[in-house]
Amino acid sequence: MSRQDYMNTSVQEPPLDYSFRSIHVIQDLLSEEPRTGLRPLRHSKSGKSLTQSLWLNNNVLNDLRDFSHVVSLLLEHPENLAWIDLSFNDLTSIDPVLTTFFNLSVLYLHGNSIQRLGEVNKLAVLPRLRSLTLHGNPIEEEKGYSPSLPHRQYVLCTLPRITTFDFSGVTKADRTTAEVWKRMNIKPKKVRIKQNALPELQVSGDSSNSASIIESRSSPPQGFLAPRTPPPFLCSDRPQAGASSPVLVGTMSPAIALAFLPLVVTLLVRYRHYFRLLVRMVLLRSLRDCLSGLRIEERAFSYVLTHALPGDPSHILTTLDHWSSHCEYLGHMGPVKGQILMRLVEERAPASVLELGTHCGYSTLLIARALPPGGRLLTVEWDPRMAAVAEKLIRLAGFDERTVELIVSSSEEVIPCLRTQYQLNRADMVLLAHRPRCYLRDLQLLEAHALLPAGATVLADHVLFPGAPRFLQYAKSCGRYRCRLHHTGLPDFPAIKDGIAQLTYTGPG
Repeated sequence: MSRQDYMNTSVQEPPLDYSFRSIHVIQDLLSEEPRTGLRPLRHSKSGKSLTQSLWLNNNVLNDLRDFSHVVSLLLEHPENLAWIDLSFNDLTSIDPVLTTFFNLSVLYLHGNSIQRLGEVNKLAVLPRLRSLTLHGNPIEEEKGYSPSLPHRQYVLCTLPRITTFDFSGVTKADRTTAEVWKRMNIKPKKVRIKQNALPELQVSGDSSNSASIIESRSSPPQGFLAPRTPPPFLCSDRPQAGASSPVLVGTMSPAIALAFLPLVVTLLVRYRHYFRLLVRMVLLRSLRDCLSGLRIEERAFSYVLTHALPGDPSHILTTLDHWSSHCEYLGHMGPVKGQILMRLVEERAPASVLELGTHCGYSTLLIARALPPGGRLLTVEWDPRMAAVAEKLIRLAGFDERTVELIVSSSEEVIPCLRTQYQLNRADMVLLAHRPRCYLRDLQLLEAHALLPAGATVLADHVLFPGAPRFLQYAKSCGRYRCRLHHTGLPDFPAIKDGIAQLTYTGPG
């Protein structure tokens, strides 16, 4: 296989995955077996892997000693390594060995113990680095060069070629803000030019020569300008003690500050919807949680008890929508996405539905309303307090345990036990509505345990905001799904774009 053929084919190769192996040192990779996926790894004649991706996440690595040597023993072409995942380890710095892989384009370092923001400077030599993650490190607490700006600006200044940082795309506004931050906080290095010492004159016994020597030392030579007195507006009123000349005091003109006012106004106008969402969903919610001692879902259920009709799911859903719009923002699926979900359930008429992420029970009621006669819904919620609210809401709507069964546990623990403990042999429809970062993991678990029959529908909420890029990339590239994206907006914030991904499983392939 030629080098060009390797570059064209190995991008599609599955990664060499050593995640969740409790690896302490890099040398342990030689004795560990990589995790097996749905597609087998291809190897060269020498037995080395032909992939360009190396996943070492969720281990206990604290250094990368002998990394290059071990990688050369594992990969046929280590110089073409393009994706390294070192997330969720114990690394305290960015090892310089990573800068030797000049084809590296994706580097995940989130969830480590990197403390110094200056470690990012080492990555500036990587010409193809486009995606970087650093969240979950102590450097998030470092203020950088300004107490009012996060470390994101420093990273974008240091690595201007990256297009994705912490799983968030870098926009033109981000680059503009970073450039302004750079001008205000990073001063250019000053080059000091040392003046050559004046040539010493030989002193002779002649008094005229002595006088000329004294004169040359007391006055500047020809061609040199005498130092000027600084302007009055740069001098302080009182000189420092022991100083023979006025002290320069740097002041910032109000005109310079006003020059940035249009940029600030532009950012506020452009991202005003996100600011409103931040206030309603984080600030006001936290304040009310502290004052009332109840969570927002519990307050919502109290409102439903006093305003909704028991046994009427439609009226309960309408009451929740009204409360979220006029009282407190609930962050639920909302009526627009709800109509899409109900239409798909009615069209597919699934005999069994699996919902991961019950939340307050809003989407659970939508699915239960549209189920065909004899249909069964299993919904999974990991938070016991939220599950208690959802259980009350489901029973208030009139659905019994034969129709809707609520499981209080994490999806990672429930999926392997669905067939044995919950008698669910197949899931004709799956709704992913818990944490977007867990979508890909749970989808692969469903595939691994053969719970998805051919033609099954997988729906995933919030794939655009906050987003599930790895999930979407996997669904589009693995060849086992037909993908469609239903574009919507957030409830009460239609300008913030979101969507529901609809995947149709075509079989193991």
